[in-house]
Amino acid sequence: MKVATSEKILNKFVETKVTKEARVNLSKRMIQIIRDDGIKSLWFKILGEIGYRRLILVTLHLDEPTERAKTRLPVEFSMLHETDLDKYLHFRPDQTASEINNRFIAGHLCFVGRYEGSIVYACWAARQVARIDYLSLDLGLAADEIYTYDTFTLPGFRGKNVFPAGIEYTLRYFRKAGFRKYVGCVLPENRPAVHTLSKSGYLRFGMIGYIGLGRSKWKFRRHFKTSSSLI
Repeated sequence: MKVATSEKILNKFVETKVTKEARVNLSKRMIQIIRDDGIKSLWFKILGEIGYRRLILVTLHLDEPTERAKTRLPVEFSMLHETDLDKYLHFRPDQTASEINNRFIAGHLCFVGRYEGSIVYACWAARQVARIDYLSLDLGLAADEIYTYDTFTLPGFRGKNVFPAGIEYTLRYFRKAGFRKYVGCVLPENRPAVHTLSKSGYLRFGMIGYIGLGRSKWKFRRHFKTSSSLI
């Protein structure tokens, strides 16, 4: 589909939902998505807003040692402590102190990567129950399973192996703690994340999501007969 044709369709889609200024900005963003990720990625983003969302379920067995990833910059990884909350919020100004405190209260752990003292990477981990905000549902975990979420790397540090090194650091921590399986989710259209996870040995084992709006949602969780490569 040509970009010009897509722009007309998208402008019509948002015509009655947002202000003129917001509509212009939204249209520009959508056209950029088409150019960067393709029309397929854009349509799934639109579907996600109007009632269809899904994520790939991925897994990695922790009893199988992974190759240690090396960053291209001297990034130091460690666990985040509540005393570092201000530094974390400077790193993630889109989040709130209340939100992060609730994660700590729930027993979630956060692993961060620091470059010259500043946080440039973070990954959260949950045990027992994983809350998937994108789908507004909970995912039950076995006693030996760990779920990571809200992994984020500052734009200026992407493509420098910080993400895979951070994930590997987190998995080594839980491997030593006796956990045997990592469970996670990834958006199919997030090609950089899919590629990185696949390269690190992660396998897809199912799909989880929903169809519908409001209370009229049909939630689904499908497990594949056998795990397979992400790519």
